[in-house]
Amino acid sequence: MKQGLPSSGQGGPELVALLKTGMRLQKGGRLGEAEECYRQALDLHPGNGRALHLLGLLSQQAGNMEAAEAFFLDALASENNEPFYHVSLGVLLARTGRERDATQCFERALELSPGNVHARYQLANALHRLGELDDALRSYEKARILDPDNAVLLVHMGSALNALGKTGKAIELYRRAIQLDPQRAAAYGNLGNALAVEERYDEAIAAFDRCIELQPENPTTYANLGSCYLQRGDWKQAQAAYRETLARAPGDITALAMQAAIHNELGEHNSRDVILDYERLVSLRPIDTPDRYGSVEAFNQELKKLVLSHRSLEYEPHSHTTRLGQQTGNLLDAGEPVFDLLGSIIRDRIRSYLNEYESESGATWQRPVPDHWRLDMWATVLHQGGHQIPHIHPSGWLSGVYYVACPFEQADPGMRGWLEFGEPPANFPFKEPASKMILEPSEGLLVLFPSYFYHRTIPFDDDRPRISIAFDMAPARAAFSEVRTSQGPVG
Repeated sequence: MKQGLPSSGQGGPELVALLKTGMRLQKGGRLGEAEECYRQALDLHPGNGRALHLLGLLSQQAGNMEAAEAFFLDALASENNEPFYHVSLGVLLARTGRERDATQCFERALELSPGNVHARYQLANALHRLGELDDALRSYEKARILDPDNAVLLVHMGSALNALGKTGKAIELYRRAIQLDPQRAAAYGNLGNALAVEERYDEAIAAFDRCIELQPENPTTYANLGSCYLQRGDWKQAQAAYRETLARAPGDITALAMQAAIHNELGEHNSRDVILDYERLVSLRPIDTPDRYGSVEAFNQELKKLVLSHRSLEYEPHSHTTRLGQQTGNLLDAGEPVFDLLGSIIRDRIRSYLNEYESESGATWQRPVPDHWRLDMWATVLHQGGHQIPHIHPSGWLSGVYYVACPFEQADPGMRGWLEFGEPPANFPFKEPASKMILEPSEGLLVLFPSYFYHRTIPFDDDRPRISIAFDMAPARAAFSEVRTSQGPVG
């Protein structure tokens, strides 16, 4: 979308010339000179919304998100009815993990300009990242009416369809995107994923190979290619693909999980145990009594009440791993004080974990700690017979669970309701026994572990609900281009 410029009545031709020159310099990567032009424009016309907006885009391009947000807000203070300013602020908020606030910006832009396809598309992306897939799909469909031959839009819309289990329709969109733009690598990558869901592995491998030809440095494609080889039982080809993934993305969650499983299958137990170092990498400690509460029990009672009445609580949500149970959306969205307090406790525990992790020397594999991360937190309520199937958290770096209600016999020899690490999903063709760690939950216990650890819960028999609050320490989200294994609940 083109940047708006003021008319001669909004500052005259000199102002317009300065902004045009700045935009040309910015496009050429000469950011310092572009900034000088924009600041001269502000000297000439203080408070000009276009100049402030362009300074925001420039700051964002330079990676200074705080300055960019301030400039966008100043631009909106100057011209609040300019839809593109709302879109730019929304894009920045989404990039910094504030998806809910971003949706409000896009919705405001659409109030001002109902036919704004960019705002409609960005709203769909934000809803997609929030996991509100039906709403996201509706927004993608409206954007497609406005721009039917946009290959990027079709790829993202296909991702939403794939996540909703509508794989056939997703494949149609990916193939249409390839017709429109045969050089669009993400279309081949997503097509490969959808074909893999339908167990059409040879076709999926061909799609991934084409994606790699077009975009050889993308680690996600190698990981998904590895998954196809793994499903065919071709361990060495899968291992090579995951090595390529880790060479481009050290610490990749899917690649680490699969490398550990393949090492186990090939009898390479020392290499497996370096990755699955349960003793070193799993942290479990009860929380202290939170401020304003007389006991952990009182804190848990309030958490239990709020979880069971939470508006987003949904039974067996699609593409997640809960069976005979319910799951909420992000508990940190609504500003509920008790959830925010738990979030603060979790962040403090994560920082302590990271300090210990980074202070260790002698690690035989590298997994860089992200410079910037956010906390995602959701609740799971399991009913009689409830459990979670094995899964990992590809969007996380560190994951964990806090136990609110554990209505089962302690020290149960059957380990019903316990948390188990190490067993990969049953749909993978592994035959060797996995290396496992099994933990007994207890109310008030907080557990941390790497997001690449496969984990599940063992079904329990009590008719009272088992309530846990799971979380991810997650690096900033990438834009949707490839589909990866869905996040599931833990604990």
